[in-house]
Amino acid sequence: MIQTPSLLNKYFYIWALALPITSFLLIPSIQGTTIGYLMAFLSVAVVFVLAVTRMDLRHTLNEQLVQLFLFLLAYVTCNLIAQAGLLVNHGIDFTQVRLVEDRDTGYAFKNSLFTQSIYLFAAIFTFFFVKTFYQPSWNRCILAGAVLLAAYGMYEWVYFQLFHRNGDFLTNRVFNGHVSGSLFQTTKLFGWEVMRLKSLTGEPSMYAFTVLPFWIFAIHLRKTAVHLLLLLTLILSTSTTAYIGIFLYFMLRLLYSRFKDKSPFVVAWALALISAANYQIVVRIYEMLFASKLDSHSAMMRSSMFQNHLNFYLELPFLHKLFGVGFGYIRSSDMFTTLLNNLGLVGLLAFTALFMIPVFKLRNDEMGKGLKFALIVLFVCMMTSVPEFAYLPTWLFLGVAYWRLAAGSSQADTRRTPLVKV
Repeated sequence: MIQTPSLLNKYFYIWALALPITSFLLIPSIQGTTIGYLMAFLSVAVVFVLAVTRMDLRHTLNEQLVQLFLFLLAYVTCNLIAQAGLLVNHGIDFTQVRLVEDRDTGYAFKNSLFTQSIYLFAAIFTFFFVKTFYQPSWNRCILAGAVLLAAYGMYEWVYFQLFHRNGDFLTNRVFNGHVSGSLFQTTKLFGWEVMRLKSLTGEPSMYAFTVLPFWIFAIHLRKTAVHLLLLLTLILSTSTTAYIGIFLYFMLRLLYSRFKDKSPFVVAWALALISAANYQIVVRIYEMLFASKLDSHSAMMRSSMFQNHLNFYLELPFLHKLFGVGFGYIRSSDMFTTLLNNLGLVGLLAFTALFMIPVFKLRNDEMGKGLKFALIVLFVCMMTSVPEFAYLPTWLFLGVAYWRLAAGSSQADTRRTPLVKV
């Protein structure tokens, strides 16, 4: 593995603090100008400048360029096939699905293909940067970014409890010129109105999706104070995504250890005792957090949207079943049907393989298990309820996972190479 230049280390330290933030824009009138996205694009130029002056970086840069080129080739080919199919097939009924761009501008080469690709490239550049230059010393900054996000969320939560109004003074993202990019929500707990914690991520469910991998990572790095803070904020989000992610994580630990890991048992027994002693309270909390949401209009809409988008895919011509109708065209309520329709079966399988390769191949040390669990939780959340492909923390942890895969392979090759005396 290469020795990461100090300039790139410092660059990432700054980037890591802003990487999880999505509701603050440097240029409010231009979507996508978060600090994290802009630094993702700028990282390409920074690496190229260093490669000019550092001979030892050129070989690594060439390897990454080849991999990036192969990705771009596959991506462009898949989309060109999809666009060619749209030019030939004029009978596809797009009215039953939710389009990212619903203006009647025709269906071949819609603007959303290009605008959504920009977000994807920011994510891919983040992935390649971390995959290439990650160092274990970055862990402190990775967690610092999550702590900063959590601290702002706690400030908002406390501010609302004190003054009963929104205390968010940093969010400036808006959609369509007037719709806030941050959803302020409250809920009632035993007659007490509380704010659903969301920090600078747009909404509670997206806060949960963003913070879950950081929480798992902190647990396996044995950063107790950090993981307890992140766990508290996940609970205060009152997001179903948060609770499902927490439950899934403990189930994974239990199954992966073949029921030898005592931690899930301790948590389960503690919850069982608390539930038994406060049965009525637990029932009311369950009704507030789960039952009411399952019966809500939003839940029915999500279920209906999933079914509509799945039916749309099943009715597509065979070519589009394989390659989709074009990246960034359709946005369902879940990543599963979003990927099926946009990139087809080929895209869905490729995306699944991206997550599953490190899950099956990473070593079973403490950090390796943490990365596996984080990737599984992210993948399940995305497939079932989060159609966000460009949230940078997802690609950050994918990058760390693939760096560890490469590091493990290098060490294995070294062990297998016999020593030859000359």
